[in-house]
Amino acid sequence: MRALPFHLAVGITLSLSGCGQTVTGQDGAAQDAAIDANLTALTCTAPNGGQILVDRTCSFSDDCILVLHQLDCCGSQQAVGIRASGMTAFARAEADCVMRFPGCGCPAGPTRADDGMMTTDMMRLRVRCDTVQCRTFVAP
Repeated sequence: MRALPFHLAVGITLSLSGCGQTVTGQDGAAQDAAIDANLTALTCTAPNGGQILVDRTCSFSDDCILVLHQLDCCGSQQAVGIRASGMTAFARAEADCVMRFPGCGCPAGPTRADDGMMTTDMMRLRVRCDTVQCRTFVAP
């Protein structure tokens, strides 16, 4: 399995932003698309944020990219591995989520990877296909 370096995958994500879209119901639950077992819902915790649906399936590490999902108003982030073909839709939905956070003036915490590890060194973040799921990890 080849792990992609952080700067290759995230550089793409950061260059694409724009009007966002989240998929939510009246109760904030993901709609019909969540029935698809290939989709994972990331929660936008901002007011009226809803869910961001992402496809994390993969066969090879080249199928995956690393994206950053904002967790709170301080700007703390989670590094998430998603299928590369879903990057544009994620970027739109994430931009909408980020816009909904009020500025709260607190410092951002370290970035959390899918493996549970945290880092302030963004260059240590990687993504790989691990058991048919795109997953991020913190490299040593």
